[in-house]
Amino acid sequence: REGVLSSTIASAIDTTLAFRLTNSGDLGTRHREYGARLLSLPSGRAIDNQGHDVQFAFPIPASPHAIARDTGALAVPGSLPIVRLLPESFPLHGLSQATSRANVPIGIDENWRPANLDLITNPYFLITGNPRTGKSTALATLVNALRQTNDFESSFMIANRRSPLSAQQGWSALATGTDEVQALLPTIKNALLQNSNVLLVADDADDWADISNSLNVQLDSILKLGLDHQLTFLCSVSIIRAQRTFGSWLGTLKTQQSGLLLGGSQENSDIFQIRLPRPLNANEPPGRGFLVSPHGNIKIQVACN
Repeated sequence: REGVLSSTIASAIDTTLAFRLTNSGDLGTRHREYGARLLSLPSGRAIDNQGHDVQFAFPIPASPHAIARDTGALAVPGSLPIVRLLPESFPLHGLSQATSRANVPIGIDENWRPANLDLITNPYFLITGNPRTGKSTALATLVNALRQTNDFESSFMIANRRSPLSAQQGWSALATGTDEVQALLPTIKNALLQNSNVLLVADDADDWADISNSLNVQLDSILKLGLDHQLTFLCSVSIIRAQRTFGSWLGTLKTQQSGLLLGGSQENSDIFQIRLPRPLNANEPPGRGFLVSPHGNIKIQVACN
C-alpha cells in the first residue's frame, strides 16, 4: 500500500503484486493505472506492475472439496482450475430458457453458472441501485425470461415516467404517470380476484412509496391481495428511496429479502436486512450486483436481451 515501504526499499524491488483493494487511495504509483481492475479482483487474484493478472494456486488440502466449495474450482494435481472474471455483459440467449416461474434465469454468478430466481416461492422481487446501474435492464431481462414460461393470463406494466419497458409488446395494459396508473389499478385488482395468474411490473416506482401519495395505499392493498392470489410483482426503485422507506408497500417488499442490489456501496447492504459477503464498489459495470434471497447472497452479472 502507498507509503508503507520507504522509498529506498521500494526502489530496489523489481516486481510487485497488488491484490484487491477497497480504496483506490491505497494504490501505489506502480499500480495506479490499474485502479479500476484492482477494486474488483476475486480472491487469490493479483496484478503485477506490468499489468499482468496472476492467479495463485491453492495447496491441496486433506479434503479437496473445501476448495471446490470456497472457490468454485477443484484442485487436481498437475492441473490448474479455470478462473474467469465476470464479463461486463452477458446475453440472455446464452442462458437456458425458463420452463416455469420456479426457475427464471437472470444472469450468471462468479463461477459462470446460471443465476436463477424462484418466483413461485418468492413471487415479489425488488431491484434497487444507483442511477445507470441497470435497473430497467434487469427488469426487462426478467420480463423476457418469464414470458418464455407462458404462465400469465395477464401482464401489466406501470411506471412513474416513460420506461424502456413500455416499448415491449405483449402487455395486457400499461400506464405511465400517477393518473394513468391510478386508473389501471382497479383492473389489476379485478384480474387477481378472478384467480388469474398476473404479472405486475413497476419501473421507477419511487414516488408511489411515499406514504403521502394516494397510490401508496392502493398499491399496498393489491400486494396484500396478491399474497393470497397468483400475483408476481417485479419492481425497481432507487437506492435512496429503498434506504429511507420503512412503511408502505415498499417496506413490506424489503422484508421479503428477495431482490437485486446493483452497484452502490457497503452502506447500502442493510436495505434487505442482510449482510453482504463483501463490499460493493463504485466501479462495477451496469448489471453487476448481489442477488439476494433468504437462502444466501451471490454476486452476479445480469443478462441483457
